[in-house]
Amino acid sequence: MIYVDDTYFIKVDSVGYAVCKKMIAKKSGIENQKVIGYYTTILNALKGIEEEMIKDFVRETETENIPISDAILKKKEIRNKLKKIRRELEDEKL
Repeated sequence: MIYVDDTYFIKVDSVGYAVCKKMIAKKSGIENQKVIGYYTTILNALKGIEEEMIKDFVRETETENIPISDAILKKKEIRNKLKKIRRELEDEKL
């Protein structure tokens, strides 16, 4: 498995790359994993994680009144983090 952060990781199988997310059950507190999507390349898998991280931020702040400028900054922060990882992978030609 390839860990991107504490929440997201990528599993590799003979078909491609499965993006997974660690989840904690609210009632039992048991940690599970959920497959977010399947991708043919690791770079596309990282793009999928990027989109999920942005969705997570929107879900987490849906009850708050945050300015659009803060949301844009957070989106840029997430994009830059994942872009840096993709760039490093491209340089290594994985």
